[in-house]
Amino acid sequence: MAQDPQDQKKSVDEAGEVVGKLLGGAVVFAVLWFGFDAFIKYEAENTMDEIHNQVADDFERQYRDVQKYGTAMDKCIRAGMVAEGHLQAGNQSSYAQWKAIERADCRAAGLTR
Repeated sequence: MAQDPQDQKKSVDEAGEVVGKLLGGAVVFAVLWFGFDAFIKYEAENTMDEIHNQVADDFERQYRDVQKYGTAMDKCIRAGMVAEGHLQAGNQSSYAQWKAIERADCRAAGLTR
């Protein structure tokens, strides 16, 4: 039983359509997969940045409390913690500012020359 050439062409065209749809679906899946992965990583980085900044802010609040009620040694220690918090958050200018405060507070506590 010989197959009609038009039927053969139709079968090839249908097979090509199926392959095209499968490849298109695979590309869409890959784009969605990698896009979702990139989005998750981006959100995780933003969340970590927010956490680091919140930690630095919390350390600053603690320093202000120690300024009111703590000793010179307490201020020295807390200023160092604030500086460390800003270092972790990547806030270079705030880190430098708080290192200077730490040096002054530690000097006042008698820890440096």
